[in-house]
Amino acid sequence: MGQRLEPFDDWTAYAEPLDAGRWAVDFAAGGKTVLSVLVDLPGGRVLAVEAP
Repeated sequence: MGQRLEPFDDWTAYAEPLDAGRWAVDFAAGGKTVLSVLVDLPGGRVLAVEAP
């Protein structure tokens, strides 16, 4: 994930709780989503990474 955010100096993260301890996290820069991640907090895993 870090490599995908490297080109952006001023990104912001937005997190939204889902079900069963999962979170959707979007990283935005310049008014656009540059990376979306689905995280399983209880399991300590990243379930999906999407670069729109």
